[in-house]
Amino acid sequence: MIKTLKLFIFTAIGVALLVVTACSGSTSAQKQTPTKSTVSVAKSKRPLDSISIERDYIDACKHIALGEYNKAVDLLNKIVQADPNNAPSMYQLGKIFYEFGQVADAQEYIKNAVRLDPVNVEYQLLYADILGYSANYIKAAEVYSGIVKAGKATDETYYRLAYSYEKSGKLEDAIKTINDLRTLNGNDEGVVFELQRLYALKGDYDDAIKWMQTLMEMDPENMMYLRYLSEYYEKNNQPELAAKHLIFYSQPIPIIPIYNLKKQVYFKKQATILLTMMPCAQHF
Repeated sequence: MIKTLKLFIFTAIGVALLVVTACSGSTSAQKQTPTKSTVSVAKSKRPLDSISIERDYIDACKHIALGEYNKAVDLLNKIVQADPNNAPSMYQLGKIFYEFGQVADAQEYIKNAVRLDPVNVEYQLLYADILGYSANYIKAAEVYSGIVKAGKATDETYYRLAYSYEKSGKLEDAIKTINDLRTLNGNDEGVVFELQRLYALKGDYDDAIKWMQTLMEMDPENMMYLRYLSEYYEKNNQPELAAKHLIFYSQPIPIIPIYNLKKQVYFKKQATILLTMMPCAQHF
């Protein structure tokens, strides 16, 4: 009797975990592509049966966990037909169709989910992701910005907002967003790298150089930072400094002798070209 009870409890916990995983995060089970014909939603005039709806939603989550997406879509559509204001089902449908590249259908569902539950950050993030995937970067930035202003943003939200601004041609807003993240996190290496990249993209090489130098202080052995710094000096009409960093960059790495030889020849040649362009080359 006790063994049977333990087995029952263990099985119940396993099923519960399966359902929670399916309806709260991405699934890794073998996928069964949903058919597009299951997308249409018709409003029903029948009274709501909340118990039946809840049971169908749990069953849909089980099917998602098992990769049985057509069955999940059928159940979720059944729910929204009975209850057109069921935001969780709209969200799950949007997530499924987005995962399978049916972006127009995904956007329709997730837009409705956001309309029904406008303060749900998870819904907003999926909506913004779909907008960005559809190259609607201006609208995506509006959604990400709303999440930031509400104080519910993660670091990833800041990066996505900055990227949306960048793709919209609003580099100043992108830089401000990353600077805001730097204010929160300090001079995190990933944040500073993104900041210098945006300044370089804008053509502001003074600031790009400043932040690249900060990166080099964080990781002085990172030779790629030297390479970037040399490029920025060259583009900033400072060939002498560009040449110095190219020569330093060309120093050998002990464990790769053949690569070192090619590397030294190439970068010393590039440094020589830069030096011959400078009136003060003899003082180098």
